[in-house]
Amino acid sequence: MNSLAATIEGIGFWANGLPSWQAARDYVASQALRDDAPAKPAPQLLAPNERRRAPDSVAVALQVALAACNDAGRDPKMLPSVFASTHGDLAITDYMCATLAQEPRALSPTRFHNSVHNAAAGYWTIGNGCVQATTAISAYDASFAQGLLEALLQLATGSEAVLLAGYDAPSVGPLAKVSVSRGLLGGALVLSGAAHGTRLRAT
Repeated sequence: MNSLAATIEGIGFWANGLPSWQAARDYVASQALRDDAPAKPAPQLLAPNERRRAPDSVAVALQVALAACNDAGRDPKMLPSVFASTHGDLAITDYMCATLAQEPRALSPTRFHNSVHNAAAGYWTIGNGCVQATTAISAYDASFAQGLLEALLQLATGSEAVLLAGYDAPSVGPLAKVSVSRGLLGGALVLSGAAHGTRLRAT
């Protein structure tokens, strides 16, 4: 069987108490969380008013995606991207289902706008002025693995570098029984076909 390989050029990470890849590395070394860690991601890609309106799932995806691009020294608008999430923003989906069942006319247009699975990918391309291809993938528990496979295949078919961002937010309501997600988490990689650097291989 042929294998797919890539070089990891950049990494982005965000979790509660661990707002960066370096913070996560420090935690592994010291087992101590920072006292001043931000409670929510605040992606600089968005204007302040958009940052306030964006759901946490979008915010964490953009935060880690931009961090990975900065770490790699790559211009975000020049990279094709893959965004992987189990089901998108399950809290918004739960809100929409409950509102449609009880009072459909009260549905928030903003939340409806953010309910689609490719919301993060849309914010990313608009915020960067990126016209490269972007893909939104959902594959339940295998979403990140499927996103990684997609990114590796894009490299294998000619892309110079690809951004992969995986993210999920807490699930609530009845959907929490279907998809168990208890926190906000995001991770991103900029992958390339460069010959030197930390290599990743899928067989």
